Amino acid sequence: MTRETANSTKQGAPMTNGSSENAKRLVIAAGLTIAALGGTLVIQPLLGSEPSLLFVAAVAVSTRFGGRSAGLLSGALSILALDYFFVPPLGSIDLSHPTQLMHLAVFLFIALLIGESTAALRGARFVAEENAERLEQLNVELERQMEEIRELDEDLHRANSELIAARDVAQQVAERATKLQAVTSALSAAQTASEVAGVLLDRGLPVLQATRGLVTGLSADGRFLEEYDRRGFARLFKDRPPRVPLSDPYPVCLAARTRKVVWLRSPDDYKHRFPEIADSIDFDVAPATLVAIPLIHRDELVGAIGVSFGDLGAVGAADQAFTLLLAQATADALHRARSFDAEREQRHEAELTARAREEVLGVVAHDLRNPIHLLGSTAELLADPELDPKERPDLRDAAKRAVRQMDRLIGDLLDTVRLQAGQLSLEIRDVKTTRLLNQAEETFRQMAVEKGVQFDVNLPAEELMLRADEDRATQVLGNLLGNAFKFTPAGGRVRLTACRSGRDAEFRVSDTGPGLTQEQIGQLFERYWQGRPGDRRGVGLGLTIARGIVETHGGRVWVDSTPGKGSTFCFTLPLAPSPSTATKGAATADAR
Repeated sequence: MTRETANSTKQGAPMTNGSSENAKRLVIAAGLTIAALGGTLVIQPLLGSEPSLLFVAAVAVSTRFGGRSAGLLSGALSILALDYFFVPPLGSIDLSHPTQLMHLAVFLFIALLIGESTAALRGARFVAEENAERLEQLNVELERQMEEIRELDEDLHRANSELIAARDVAQQVAERATKLQAVTSALSAAQTASEVAGVLLDRGLPVLQATRGLVTGLSADGRFLEEYDRRGFARLFKDRPPRVPLSDPYPVCLAARTRKVVWLRSPDDYKHRFPEIADSIDFDVAPATLVAIPLIHRDELVGAIGVSFGDLGAVGAADQAFTLLLAQATADALHRARSFDAEREQRHEAELTARAREEVLGVVAHDLRNPIHLLGSTAELLADPELDPKERPDLRDAAKRAVRQMDRLIGDLLDTVRLQAGQLSLEIRDVKTTRLLNQAEETFRQMAVEKGVQFDVNLPAEELMLRADEDRATQVLGNLLGNAFKFTPAGGRVRLTACRSGRDAEFRVSDTGPGLTQEQIGQLFERYWQGRPGDRRGVGLGLTIARGIVETHGGRVWVDSTPGKGSTFCFTLPLAPSPSTATKGAATADAR
């Protein structure tokens, strides 16, 4: 089929049968030729015009709409009509005369040329229209793709902003933890109740980002709260005495009486819960948020503190954690100060408790650095416009895991008493060993590249399923790997492996650092402040808590080291029972 035929078909004459369609075009061509003959017979005697003009038009139109075959048919019929009706001798067909043949051939050529040119022009127009339509579709598709690119770019900037914000928050938490560590050290050095109150109000309130503070102690008869010191509450309470009965309707009294923390989220909350004293408070300068915390040392009430914040949003998890931890440290220091002249052994125990709080803050501040480092690296990678989009979900997942790890470390602040007693809370479930190893590799790979240390992770030959707390196990690996990278020089190597060891999975973290002596190994897992000053080779702040986590799981921790050749830290975690073992154990229990 010719292009002209196809175009005419596209414009409204869909083909149902090829032969019938061709026959129809031929019939139309014949009809046009007959019409041209009729018209010429009518107008030629009247106007005396050239008889071939209408026939030329008939051939052109037939070629235009019917194609070459129709044009040839119209041309042949036109030649016969011209010869029969208009070329002498009239009434007969005689094609033997050369002049007649030449005239008719020129007529046919011109008619077909005009028809072919017309058909070509229309086909070109159709092609141009199709190209224009295709170009419009391409423009629409290009606009859609540009819109997708803009949306992806906006998502990238938004994700990058969120990661940077998370990193900034994490850095702020780490800085606050370090400052709070200094405050607890100052509390442990305070010798009187007034000194304890001064440390809390002068140094503790800025760390908590609080605007006001009040410190009270329980009287000797247990019936009153005695005010030791205050900051910012002078105008808040118009007629508050320095000594109030424990039964009075004040937030600090309620906290001491019930031994529960009292959170007041707004002045309206204050009015609703304490209507008896609402008239005595100048709410024009009242804090937006106030918390009253009982000071309890080893189940003994020693007083209560009030802390207020100027921001309604200052009641997040981190703020609560730091506030409660500082209150606990204050309770310990206040108890020690109040019983300074009591038995020396009791005072020594109070000092140990205060210093235990300081150690916990040191561990948390230390362990926050790894996820912060990962967040920073992830933010830089996501900000790279040439980064493969397929890698972005993995980077976002890594950042989320880092945020979860930091959140877990903040949660450890609230669990300080249990840490001191060796009662770590565990969420036991089935965990794949390969999952722990892959996450550890992802966390420390960038650090290895930056320090120029070779980092090898060898997966076990078989998939080992643990019965463990995944976050705690990740914390142990993070502490050991962090120490390994810390003490391994550039060009060295750190290796992480895991294998089956009886009913346990054995993890090994090896490095090519300076190694440890037997004396150092003996002191390795002791509390940080008992280490020798300036000697930090292999003595990490997280080793004590790492050993507590492993032993709470029922595992053990040990070290193999040779000075000058590196160290290998090993620990075990219990494996999940196989289905056959679990079935056998259930059958034994049923029999019993």
